[in-house]
Formats: sequence, C-alpha cells, structure tokens
Amino acid sequence: MKGMVSDLNRYVFLNESFSLTPNMIYSIIHDNDIIDRLIEGNGPALDKFFNGHRKKMKNFILSVQMLNEDNIDLNIRKMNSGGISPITFFDNDYPYRLRNIDDPPLVLFHIGTLFDLSKCVAVSGTRSSEKRINRITYELASVLVENDYTVASGLAKGVDSYAHEGALSNEKGSSVAVMANGLDRVIPKCNVDLAKRIALRGAVLSEKALRPEPSKYDFIRRNRIISGISGVQIIMESSGSGGTEHQFRIALKQGKPVVVYSGPGLPEKGKRSVKSMISRGAKEFSTIEEALDLIKAEWPKEGSTARRENFSLDRWS
Repeated sequence: MKGMVSDLNRYVFLNESFSLTPNMIYSIIHDNDIIDRLIEGNGPALDKFFNGHRKKMKNFILSVQMLNEDNIDLNIRKMNSGGISPITFFDNDYPYRLRNIDDPPLVLFHIGTLFDLSKCVAVSGTRSSEKRINRITYELASVLVENDYTVASGLAKGVDSYAHEGALSNEKGSSVAVMANGLDRVIPKCNVDLAKRIALRGAVLSEKALRPEPSKYDFIRRNRIISGISGVQIIMESSGSGGTEHQFRIALKQGKPVVVYSGPGLPEKGKRSVKSMISRGAKEFSTIEEALDLIKAEWPKEGSTARRENFSLDRWS
C-alpha cells in the first residue's frame, strides 16, 4: 500500500482495523515506517507490534488481504458523506493538550466544529446521579460557558447530559461530547437530539469512525480523551468505583488539576468518594463560585487551538 494512498487513508485504515493499544499508538507515532512494514507482512515487525495480541494481528492480516485503494477511499467517502471528518495525530490542528498525553488517539474523528479548545473544562460524574447534583451540574456548566469556558463530557445519562445541556442553555455556550463508540450512531439513543445540538454549537468526537458497538474497553479508553482535551477536570458525583473513578484516576495520571464537588446533595457513597479523591490530590468545592475560583487558580498555562467545521448531521437522522 506504500505510495498508493495518502497518509490520512493509511492511518484511518489501521485505526479502523482493530482497537489500538497504548503501546501500538506509541510505536506508530515514533516510527514513520511501521505501518508500511506491517502491511508488507514483515514478521518481526508484526510480532513486536502486536506483542501477543494474536486476535488483533489476525484481524489486521485479514484486513490487509482485502486492502486496495478503492475500498479505503470508499470508507473515507462513507465517513465524509455522513458528516464524519478525521484528524490524525500528525495534523497541525490536532488538539494540543491531547497530543501531549501518554497515549493520544492516532485518529480523532468529529462531527460539527473542532474549535478552539484552549479553555476546555471536563465535567464528569455517575450516570445514576442525584437530582440535586444534576441541577447543580446544569447551573455550573451554564456559568462556565458564561465565563468563556467550553464544557467537555461523555454524552452519557446523568451528569454528562446535564453538563452538556447546561452549556447549551446559554446562547453563547459550546460543548464537546466524546463518545466511546464510532460516530455512526449515538449511544445512548435518547441523546440523539442532544448530540445534534452539541455538533451545531461544538463537536462530537470519537477515536472510532464506523464502529457503532462499543466495548467496555472503549468506554475506559474514551475517558483519556475527555480529560486529555481539557485544562481542568471536574468531578460532580462518584460512587467510588466504575467510570467516574477511572476518569478521576486518568486525569491525575495526565497531570490534570482535579476539582470535586463536596457540597449538599451527595449520597453517602459520593461523600466517601470525595474524601478519597481529596486524599489523592483533588481540590474540593461546594459552590459554583468556589469552582470558578479553583479552575482559574489551577488552570495550566499551555493552550490548544484547533478549528475544523463539518455540519452534516444526516447520519443521525
């Protein structure tokens, strides 16, 4: 395939052939010729790259056997016709902060506008959040965008949905949703309308393009993107285990400042989780004013600028 198709198509092909591990992404980023050696069937390169992931290697070899310029271009056209645009790690407008995490996505797909992410704040929490927490999340997100921040979250039920809705409730507000599945469809289905509104005022992102069914691993991997594009991570409610706890840990691993809500409305599990997070380095807040003060105080100096537009929402109709 070398020299036959563009670098973009080669990266998209590899990204969609199987789920890349962090070590695989690192190898691709630091070895310009690795993809060519893999496609040419170089045995030592295959063994080293897949490092015991026999099923992934088998899927890749099968994909290579069916590979030609026409079917790669067909996939690219299929993405574009559905409003999906790819950005690779090597593009100049790849989000700056995301580029600097340990295992950035090789390709980032988006529908909508991938805009200036220099003031992006991640807001995360449990899907089964308390009503009072949902209300506070909504109000906080609205205030964040009033102060020129962009709200990033995961488009799940509970805290995520209220964070997105709060951001969009302000006429100047924008939001970024990061999905675990491909952009072929919205999960959960009840958030299709929300995803459309986010895309028109922000962007819906994924490291998968045409894989609608996410695995548990995909949800875990998605978390690194949410915090990766953001300057500060906010945790609204956590049970102490599950996705929100992982979001907290990955944000700490990335060196992100984490602020956690400790005010009224938290259930007992949530209170215990707050204490645990504070003991591990999180800063607590109990009011929206305190949250804003913490975000400003903890905000990193480096920025991120990236802007691309694609407003076709036909895929989700």
